[in-house]
Amino acid sequence: AESEYNDSGIGPIILGIVLGLGCRLLTPLIRLPFSVMVLFCGMLIAFIWSEGKSGSSALHDSLESWINIEPHDLAGALLPVLIFASAYSSSVHVLQREMGQFLWLAFPMVVVGAVLAACFLKYALPFNWGWNISMLLGSIVSATDPIAVVSLLEELGVSEDLGTIIEGESLFNDGSAFVMFEIFLQLVEGGDDSTREFVKLTFRLAGGGCILGISLGFLSCFALERVFNDSLTEIGITIVAVYSAWMCAESTSLKFSGILTMVFFGLVMNSYGKPRVSPSTQKSLSEFWAGADFIANILIFFATGLVIVGQIVIED
Repeated sequence: AESEYNDSGIGPIILGIVLGLGCRLLTPLIRLPFSVMVLFCGMLIAFIWSEGKSGSSALHDSLESWINIEPHDLAGALLPVLIFASAYSSSVHVLQREMGQFLWLAFPMVVVGAVLAACFLKYALPFNWGWNISMLLGSIVSATDPIAVVSLLEELGVSEDLGTIIEGESLFNDGSAFVMFEIFLQLVEGGDDSTREFVKLTFRLAGGGCILGISLGFLSCFALERVFNDSLTEIGITIVAVYSAWMCAESTSLKFSGILTMVFFGLVMNSYGKPRVSPSTQKSLSEFWAGADFIANILIFFATGLVIVGQIVIED
């Protein structure tokens, strides 16, 4: 008997990339942010999938597997690329000059934003949520997505430094917001809510992630220094290093913040790794990670659109 073909989830990836490329071409005409267009495409495909739920095909089954994908699996596949590429491509001089502003906006102000959002959720909405759930949701909405903002600034011809400031602040913002999310998620799930445990968890997630990212960044710089004029090997080292850093933080008993690990890993590679990359490899390495960042952005917004509509249909 002839075996039935199973594309193992590759079909939605190709479909998402094709739609993402189409959105990029249409962006100047439709005047919608690229990421929003890709999100709508994912939602549309999920709606079409829901209309044919009774059918069966390789693509239909693959779409269903993506709609039911574990959030941690999706994050582990795409977030390391997005965070590293952003940190690696940032202007070191602007980052150093504006570091105080980054830290102020990304840590104290994120906490303030999360607390204000939590107050609104607790007192303005009729759900009688406790503080832990309100702060959990507040930490989610306090994170920023600079993709649409930076692309709009580029269209308006605003200085590149301003775009770098927004993107650089978002790197630290995402890390601090995610640490808050992890802390309050554990509290909501019944973890120890004592002050001592709260402080311990904060230092483990944030401090451990920073130390691990910096340590692995310098280790990767050492590895790159041992290779000369071999573009494939140098690009391969960065790929292995990026995913190894994420896995060490998230998939081991360390349980550090993977996002903060990647932020500091990327910044170390930007500051100290770039000078150790062979001159002939500099351009190809930057272009490789720019391309990987573009594809990862398409897939994460496309998958988000699939999950939003798909899960609503499944629940109904």
